[in-house]
Amino acid sequence: MRKLNINILQAFILLFTISVFFISCTDDSDTIYENEEVDFKMRESNYVTWGDVDVEKILDSNTSESFITNTYGDLVYDSFELVKDFGLTDGDLEKMFSINSDDFRSMDRDIIDNLPIEDQANIFLGGLLIRIHLESIGNANPNITNGNITGEQIVDCFVEATGVAAGVALVSGLVNQTLTGTQLVAAFKQVVKKVGPRTLGAVGLALMAAEFSWCITRA
Repeated sequence: MRKLNINILQAFILLFTISVFFISCTDDSDTIYENEEVDFKMRESNYVTWGDVDVEKILDSNTSESFITNTYGDLVYDSFELVKDFGLTDGDLEKMFSINSDDFRSMDRDIIDNLPIEDQANIFLGGLLIRIHLESIGNANPNITNGNITGEQIVDCFVEATGVAAGVALVSGLVNQTLTGTQLVAAFKQVVKKVGPRTLGAVGLALMAAEFSWCITRA
């Protein structure tokens, strides 16, 4: 009887050990899956958007040019996503950019990073104009503004950041509740002429973006 009890106890210990091992393996598998899921989400947002520009660092005179240039590259890509998702027609896209509309929509980050400087700058400015519109209707990142900014203040921030005195006339139409492709194309063409993206270059445009972000957070 004693021997039988010992065998039963050993069997129980063995079953308990196996159960713990099985549960442990299951938990590890779930943890790995969750970690992979988090990593995937991080990879999806692994670039600076208009909503999370490190304004203070960009405007700091001690910040390296490479950091500013990298931020600009991220903003060009985020601008591309904004433009692509805005619902512009093929004709509107081809009026704004010297790229076939089908080719434009199919671009990835590597292609965008290797575009001519002028094409990158044009995409950047297109994204900026769409962001102005989204800010005005309260549909931009809520962490950016205080929620009380007016269309007039947004336009003023654009003028302050770009130094374009005619900015009020150029972008006032963007702060309406509705924005057509025709209005966006018209504003875009004028802004490209006035801002001079080729002259400013990547660093100048990144600084302009930071100035704009800094201004609207304090409006």
